Amino acid sequence: MRTPLNGKPTTIGVFGAIGEAYIARAFLESRGIHCFIKEEMVRSYYYAMTDFLEGTELQVGQYDALKARTLLIRHGYVIEEVPNHSVLMLHLEKFTAKIPLIKNWKFEQRVMATFAVVLILLAGMAALIFRNTIFY
Repeated sequence: MRTPLNGKPTTIGVFGAIGEAYIARAFLESRGIHCFIKEEMVRSYYYAMTDFLEGTELQVGQYDALKARTLLIRHGYVIEEVPNHSVLMLHLEKFTAKIPLIKNWKFEQRVMATFAVVLILLAGMAALIFRNTIFY
């Protein structure tokens, strides 16, 4: 019988294949940390098609997250990510987080949507300038 999570679900690792997530989950549960794989049923039923989905997320309770992440890094199940945030990325994060329609999207998706809108606006302005210079 599974025990309840210790706090809200928190992602501690993202794996490319569901098999890797199963191994990491078994490792953590052997250490007494309850965890689960987000969307496990969908990923296990449609195993061949899960390559199109983003990574397989392993989640634990928020109060176990630090201990679990440390164990996974120490034993080589995940690679520690070193944050390398530039000033530009921090400003983009703040700017795109304020846009109402896309503020709940992932950072990469917000940046791409903003870039696409700016590109469309620039193309429209260039078309107007080009049209005005040809006909006069």
